[in-house]
Amino acid sequence: MKVAHARRHIASVSEMLAEHAKVAQMRLLGRDHPSLPETHMEFCYHLHPETPPELALVVGDAVHNLRAALDIMLCDVARVRGKSPKGVWFPFGEDQADLERMFEGKRGQPLRRLGEDIKTGILNLAPHKDGHPGLRGLHDLDVADKHKVVLTTFLVGRLRPNLGLGLVPPQIVDQIGATFLEAFGAPFENFYMTVASGQPWMLQKGINPHDAVTLHPDGPVPAFGPELPFAGEPVLDVLESLAQMAEAIVEGFAAHVGSTLPTTETIPADDFLGER
Repeated sequence: MKVAHARRHIASVSEMLAEHAKVAQMRLLGRDHPSLPETHMEFCYHLHPETPPELALVVGDAVHNLRAALDIMLCDVARVRGKSPKGVWFPFGEDQADLERMFEGKRGQPLRRLGEDIKTGILNLAPHKDGHPGLRGLHDLDVADKHKVVLTTFLVGRLRPNLGLGLVPPQIVDQIGATFLEAFGAPFENFYMTVASGQPWMLQKGINPHDAVTLHPDGPVPAFGPELPFAGEPVLDVLESLAQMAEAIVEGFAAHVGSTLPTTETIPADDFLGER
């Protein structure tokens, strides 16, 4: 039961982070920078000590088990229907057209053995970049370098671009204010940007940097690093959401084919596609 294995890895991640949180500290560093005007300084928070190196590997194992659960699910569908599971895998595509091509030719023969209804279910799940972001994100995390899945990226607080703090040049506020309000439904002054460990940000000299940053109430929160799916989102929250998604899909297909496939939770029997 790959989802159950993933759950154990997620629990291990939680335990590792809890132990790290007991000693972790955020250090605020400031310096002059040649690319900044003399009126400003560069600041950044640094996490000390860094998380244990095995954290990324455990997260990677959890992700891989969730991804593998989908392959095993379709292999079980083949067995239930008296078909060979050889060559069966859960397909992912760049877009819907690419996904449909996965069912064509010699490559798609193992998937076609499962039945037209299973093909429809997979296509409706839309596991591609233009479709289900969580499902495609799970695949992309699985193929990423396991040593880079979790970088030294921690959400430490919120940086507020408040005019009174000199974080936003007054001359640009009028230009973007109306557009920002229309796009996000909130005044620009109320917008908060994430501050990650090691991420530099500038502040006008004479302003207390602690007044410009609202620290996260739970302390440093581990997040997926840049250029990865779910970049900047809390690791544990994402893993839990992916586990729930995988469980729902597996249980949904199990209900559809009338068999019990590996899972720990159920979804309505008439919704074998799971939530999108």
